Amino acid sequence: DAAAVIGSYGNVLSLAAGDVFSEEEMPAVAATCSNTLVTQLNSYYISANISDTYDALAAADFASQFIKAKNAAAIYLIGNDFTKAKADAFAQHLAETAPDIGVQTIAIPQEAEDLNDFFETLDLHDTELIYFPEEFEASENIVRDARSLGFEFKWIGPASWENMPIEGIYYTLDYKPDKQSSDVSEAFLKAFREKYGEDAEPSKNFALGFDAYLLAIEGIRSARTNDDRVKIAAALKTIEDLPAASGSISIAQDGSARKTVYIHIITENGGSREAFSCMPEK
Repeated sequence: DAAAVIGSYGNVLSLAAGDVFSEEEMPAVAATCSNTLVTQLNSYYISANISDTYDALAAADFASQFIKAKNAAAIYLIGNDFTKAKADAFAQHLAETAPDIGVQTIAIPQEAEDLNDFFETLDLHDTELIYFPEEFEASENIVRDARSLGFEFKWIGPASWENMPIEGIYYTLDYKPDKQSSDVSEAFLKAFREKYGEDAEPSKNFALGFDAYLLAIEGIRSARTNDDRVKIAAALKTIEDLPAASGSISIAQDGSARKTVYIHIITENGGSREAFSCMPEK
């Protein structure tokens, strides 16, 4: 007699569970999945998490609204379909929202030792900003090589670049446990630290589990029923600006979450500070 389900876990299991939820007409809120296929093709499913390419849209907004770049590039390593999708999303979003900005998407070899010609080509196109969505282990040497060769591109990458000790680079961040953007997020953090210690930091997945519960409850409240599953599923797809632990959540047309993404810059001595924030439109 459940009115809604919280689950399943991750992308693969959530995809598999979708067939069951759809067949049973069971509203479901996935907590951690980021693959848009989970929710895109299933009218009973939403996600508390942003999609895999959502931070790429934020990087594109950063390029146009903060950097005000005239030319930008998205690069990825050959063979990495995940980062290719992010690079493509960056370029497409810029083309749609800031058509005056020149943007190109470029693949580079995995084992390239000399990228000088590659950087020179970008420089000849007056490239000001490079979006490079590879994890920092695969990208640090490339960024350092560009700097050592004298190329002064601005770089932006994923959240793992927080660990890259290169001053002046930017990275996207969609969850900040100390960002008390609402009474709900403040209450969540306070309760978490009361239980686990004053210095404890909740992981993103911990917050998403909490937020999945809030979304499920909001869907039931909005539908004003706890036994009409079709009505509850429809209500879940209309949630806007729900205060939650990971920030204010709106549900996009594809069923994934829309949230504020923060852009940080690495400062002197390995510190960082927030430079920009946005909630991209899908």
